[in-house]
Amino acid sequence: YRRTDDGRLMVLFHKDDPGIRFNMRTQFYMPGDWFDLTNLSNHNANETHKSSGSDNYEYEKIYEVDSNQYDNDQELIFIAGIIIVLLLGVLFIIAKHKSAVKAHKTLDEIRWDNLDWTPPTITLSNFRKPGKVCKDLSPIEAAFYLGMPINRILSGIIESMVEEGFLKIISTNPLTAQVERTPDINKLDEYESRLYYSLADDGKFSQYELETLMNMAVKNIQKKAWDADIEATKKYYRDTIDDWFSENYKEEDSANDDRRWHIWYHHTHSYFLFRYPLFSDHYIYESAIPLETDHLVQGGISTDFIPDINVCHDACHSACHSACHSACHSACHSACHSACVSGGSH
Repeated sequence: YRRTDDGRLMVLFHKDDPGIRFNMRTQFYMPGDWFDLTNLSNHNANETHKSSGSDNYEYEKIYEVDSNQYDNDQELIFIAGIIIVLLLGVLFIIAKHKSAVKAHKTLDEIRWDNLDWTPPTITLSNFRKPGKVCKDLSPIEAAFYLGMPINRILSGIIESMVEEGFLKIISTNPLTAQVERTPDINKLDEYESRLYYSLADDGKFSQYELETLMNMAVKNIQKKAWDADIEATKKYYRDTIDDWFSENYKEEDSANDDRRWHIWYHHTHSYFLFRYPLFSDHYIYESAIPLETDHLVQGGISTDFIPDINVCHDACHSACHSACHSACHSACHSACHSACVSGGSH
């Protein structure tokens, strides 16, 4: 401390590393006999005392008010934050409860067992003309149309080429052939020539070669018989085969339909000369053909697919699938959503 030029006492206080919100207010006491106040009048002493006391009081009062006001503001902000968080939590719980109650009330409306619905009915139209017969199918196409197994048809063609001396079978497990004599390709139809080339290149069938031959037959039949009466056309070719047998085999025979087809196919071929015995094994290579039935269609050939016009299976299937998928997805989504909400989770 020291005495200033104007006769006042100056005291300096110092503290190292004051803490957070350290209160710097200081209270200091001095003995009264340190001061000589005899030269001052009582009035001046009183005025000096009043003035000094008033200044100190005002300073202390302002400092105390500012400090208390800061503390109060911090407490109010903290309390307001807690109140806001609590209010938001209450509002969320109320909204969640209302959503669950609403979902529970409407749950019965979308239950599958409470739905009053009519199963959809798909009506397929076609362009077949009752009684119309497709008479321009080749013997091999007629076999496909009649629903003969694919590997049986191919076995019959191979047997005919073997008997005519074009091919020689080396092994049946797996089916392996070699060329004995090159036929006149122009005298074979497109199925026979494709089958010949399939075996001539490496002696074996591949699934691609079998599928290609099958798809060729299907497309050709669709182009020729798209508007034909299926049953009437089948009856026409069965009667054609039976009539040929009646003319060429006078004796009574017990050959089944498939065997009759191969005899008719071979003997009516303009390029084949070998005459088959009636009861020989016409399908000896049937089981040796490496046919994967998962990739090929066996049985009758459908002629519902109409080429070169805007009515096709793919478009119908796509439209039907989209409609069913959309309806099913919408109903399933609503049911799952409501069940999920009513269960208390999203």
